[in-house]
Amino acid sequence: MRVDFARTHAHTTKRADVVLHFDQAEGILEGGRLEGFGLFEHAGGELRVTMPAKTYTINGNPRAYAVLRGSPAFIAAIESAILCAWRDETRPARLARMEPREPASLAEERKRATIKARRTRRTVKLSNGGSIEPSGFEWAPDEPAQAKP
Repeated sequence: MRVDFARTHAHTTKRADVVLHFDQAEGILEGGRLEGFGLFEHAGGELRVTMPAKTYTINGNPRAYAVLRGSPAFIAAIESAILCAWRDETRPARLARMEPREPASLAEERKRATIKARRTRRTVKLSNGGSIEPSGFEWAPDEPAQAKP
């Protein structure tokens, strides 16, 4: 089974429309596809999958008929496959957002140390063990102290 995502920006929390392709399935599902899934991101970053449904009206009241039915384990397996495929597809973007960045206080300290190093033409030590050279362009952590024999 292959999972395709059609990203959409029409809804604030909807991340994609999802299509399941049964390219390598055997039997009656072979070559078929199932459309109508939706992937939504709710508060706190929780992802939810909506299943395809057909809407209809009885006595003026809108209702929905679930197109995909089965045991709770079957439905959970479909949801899990979609969520895993989404996480695999968006992994590089998530990793880029999680790159460690230096805290604002350290950035401010480096800025002040660079100015001081240029003005005094001396190496300035940083609180995290690094140093700023007088040129202001080189930064290297201090070498660990060697134990004397």
